[in-house]
Amino acid sequence: KAFTKLKNRFLMNFGKNYKYMFDYTFIDLDKTLFDCRRLEDEVWEIFERSGVTKDDYLATYKKSLCTINSKQFDYTFEEHLKFLADLGYKLGEEILVELEKLLQKDYLFSDSLDLIKFLRQKSRQFILLTAGDAEFQWKKITNSKITDFFDEVKILSGYKEEYVKQKRQEDKKGLFINDSLRENLLIKSNFPEVLVITKLNHGSRHEEEIKKSGLLYFYTLSEIKDYVAKF
Repeated sequence: KAFTKLKNRFLMNFGKNYKYMFDYTFIDLDKTLFDCRRLEDEVWEIFERSGVTKDDYLATYKKSLCTINSKQFDYTFEEHLKFLADLGYKLGEEILVELEKLLQKDYLFSDSLDLIKFLRQKSRQFILLTAGDAEFQWKKITNSKITDFFDEVKILSGYKEEYVKQKRQEDKKGLFINDSLRENLLIKSNFPEVLVITKLNHGSRHEEEIKKSGLLYFYTLSEIKDYVAKF
């Protein structure tokens, strides 16, 4: 009912023939457009060939994701290697070179580009909003060859809701597409004029929580596109 009410208000205020469906659209990178699981699998393959155990890999990966606090992301290959070195692993410079080569590959989901092009046409402002180490994230973004579709690419350490607060305008239509349960609940609660859509990934540790949260969610970007097209 809430989504129907929001849709009706948009149509009443702006009309079905209004050029842009949204005044501003924010879309996340990792696990939304970018298949992190596929990258992580290939990172593990490199470490496995170098003699790292799965338990040590997972423990140091988790540790290197957020070294400041649980809401700020700063993963880098260098930091991950440092934590492994602290456990006694002697991994040479060639491992870092091999890892860096992974970032030259395309890890977008198969339907990412189609959604990006669609939202570009439907959004007055189109913003890629991602959290992580700036240099590491930028490599992923530029090698995915998607920067030209966006009016702005914003890389934060975390706290996306603070950036949305800066950019939003009351009574303007907004769209926020992201995989994070915590962030999406914050956006939905604080900015009722923003349509929040959750990209739900199979096997996510928050999968059942998301299903019970009341958030609108879809498993694929194609489903998101189809929903927005009918909105």
